[in-house]
Amino acid sequence: MHKMRVPTSRVAKAQLGLDTDELTDASDDLERATGDQRSQIQSELAAHEAAMKKYDSQQDSDGQIAVLSAARYTTLAGRLGAWNRQRSRLKLIQQAEQQALADVRQFTDRHNPWSRRQMQAARRLAQPAKARQRISPTSKTGARNVNC
Repeated sequence: MHKMRVPTSRVAKAQLGLDTDELTDASDDLERATGDQRSQIQSELAAHEAAMKKYDSQQDSDGQIAVLSAARYTTLAGRLGAWNRQRSRLKLIQQAEQQALADVRQFTDRHNPWSRRQMQAARRLAQPAKARQRISPTSKTGARNVNC
């Protein structure tokens, strides 16, 4: 019977690949368990940068400012074409602005509950111990009683 010999370097590379995958999975599990969102943010940033590069590559290379563009076209048809291009650029800018505002709203909505909890905890810790003891539980009428 003939045994096939696999070079040691290939086995080591394969083992390294398996160990790397296992480490990546363990890191992802740890990030999910602790609520760490750095990797998600980095992947979203990379996707955004790729989208921006794609957008930049699709744009005309002869972009001009409006004043120079208007001075360049002396015929009515040329000016109408320039106006239409300016209008389409404006729409793209407005879409980008709306997307940015939506992203801000989403981030704010996600951030505010956490921020409020942190502020409440800080206030509770800043409140002197004696003042916390003086405040009694809510009475039957719903009003708080303060022992002075």
